[in-house]
Amino acid sequence: MKVFISVTTLLLMGAGADDVCGDGKLACDTEEGLKSRSMLSRAHKVSNKQASEEEGSGQQHTTQQMVVKQHGAHKITTFKNGYVRADGAIQWLMCLPEGCDSGTTHALVTKCLPSDMTVDFEGKPDDNGLCCVGIAGSETSIRKELDNCKHILPPTAIVEQDQVIKEPEPPDDNLEESLLEGPVEQKMWGLDRIDDREGLDGDYSPPFTGEGVHIFIADTGVRTTHKDFGGRAFPGLEASNYPNPMKECDLSDTDCANDPTSGHGTHCAGTAAGNKFGVAKNAKIHALKVLYPGGGSTTMFVEALDFAKRKTKLRPAVFSASLGGFGWSQAEALAVNALTDAGVLVVVAAGNDGFEKDDIFKQPRPTAPYACAGSPSGIPSAITVGAIDPQGDFGIDLESPYSSYDSEAPGAKSCVDIFAPGTDIWSASNRSDTGATKKGTSMATPHVSGAIALLLEANPKMSSSETEKLLK
Repeated sequence: MKVFISVTTLLLMGAGADDVCGDGKLACDTEEGLKSRSMLSRAHKVSNKQASEEEGSGQQHTTQQMVVKQHGAHKITTFKNGYVRADGAIQWLMCLPEGCDSGTTHALVTKCLPSDMTVDFEGKPDDNGLCCVGIAGSETSIRKELDNCKHILPPTAIVEQDQVIKEPEPPDDNLEESLLEGPVEQKMWGLDRIDDREGLDGDYSPPFTGEGVHIFIADTGVRTTHKDFGGRAFPGLEASNYPNPMKECDLSDTDCANDPTSGHGTHCAGTAAGNKFGVAKNAKIHALKVLYPGGGSTTMFVEALDFAKRKTKLRPAVFSASLGGFGWSQAEALAVNALTDAGVLVVVAAGNDGFEKDDIFKQPRPTAPYACAGSPSGIPSAITVGAIDPQGDFGIDLESPYSSYDSEAPGAKSCVDIFAPGTDIWSASNRSDTGATKKGTSMATPHVSGAIALLLEANPKMSSSETEKLLK
């Protein structure tokens, strides 16, 4: 039988982990210290991969793919293998870090817009949205845009080509369907693992259920009609996907932000808040479709972050994003920071490049096994989640070999904040009211998002920094 210590150590989400290793009572590198730590805390020891012999951080690698050009007072950032729309147009994000009003964003997409450019996204800061716009056209056209609006754009304005984002799943990720009515307890080791300091006891019975908390799932969409959601899942947003514009869903339109092909988003939503599959069994789910067949873009992701920021009535909330791309995006970081500052933590997957070599010259794109080499996994304000496998013979949590990790080279920064179960995770299927087994840091991420929902039920007014402190 498990014992729940207190709400501050709810589900043992890292609360007190620093105390365990910082008060001199238990050494972090002893077997006793290992067993006493929270499973999810970054401080919790998992089996290490072989340390990289490369020097430098993932952030340094991403600069090899970035080209910054000066145009007047402004910088234009492009990326090798950046996102290009189906019609051949380059997709751009423009953001003002200092903020602005809706009149400024509207001017960027009307008065300043060259005739050969089109609009994907218009932020509305007056409605709590982001001071960002998404437009599409050539590099010559974006220069005209800057010339036309140089009187309202500060030198600090971010002007950046979109990057590709995808589901960061291992190449051997297989979908195994099984009936929902099967022996749930035998398959759901992830839930069993996260509510104990150590081991498995065949039980998951947290003191909270996420009642009154909202979880935004930015992914391939969600099959909101799956019976495991019990009417608590709602369509929210379909990000712009040329030639289709961004669309906010009618709550009754179950075809909107649906998940007809991948099943990735439905699976993640099930782990976060499914009735049988989920961590926070009474939380509400809001489907934000930002990944389509072939992937998505930075603009699509920023549209979802903007949606969550504007929906101030859907609070308290957590934003769960099991997706990523290679490289660094200033615009994406600004949007994640803005949502976090608004009280909504953004939880993201570390990535599944753990088997990759550190090779900035590899074609068609460079590779690196580090979470810091990607985005949003490399954004400091995001909660970046690595994956663990089921425990080995010695009862020690094993870091999944595919999970992207932090470089141990001198001077390298740390990006992985927390670990959660990611291998052989059983959750909701998009095909019918059944379950499916998948693996990846994508599957680990909603365990953490669901846990945050439990913490927010216990303390709805808790700030992002307070919640993050409990997690780490």
